[in-house]
Formats: sequence, C-alpha cells, structure tokens
Amino acid sequence: MKALAEQDIPFPEHIDIFYLEKEMDPSEKTALEAVMEVGEETRKLEAEAEWLNEHDPESERLQSLCV
Repeated sequence: MKALAEQDIPFPEHIDIFYLEKEMDPSEKTALEAVMEVGEETRKLEAEAEWLNEHDPESERLQSLCV
C-alpha cells in the first residue's frame, strides 16, 4: 500500500491514495476527516518550519521539525 501511495508502482494519476503510517485512536471521525485533519496539521508545521528557516535557522524547534 505504501508503494502505491508514494507512486513507486505505476498507478492511474486521477486516483488519489492516502497511506497512514500510524493507527489513529478510536473516534467518531470518518477516514476522510482524519486524513484532512492530518493534512491541516502538516501544512501548519511546514509553514512554521519555513518561517523558522528564514528567521532562526539554528533553532532547536526547526531541527525537531525537520527530523
């Protein structure tokens, strides 16, 4: 599944596959809601890393985000 999600195996481009590496805690969320929530958090962390890279490239927080 991971190889498909990372498009290591040829797969039609018009189909999106999302691969979750970690199991989520039980909740009332749908699978799509869970994926969307992770995407939002990823965008926030990427924006924070970009800002830190421009303003404080030696920060420990930046190093922790880039691991």
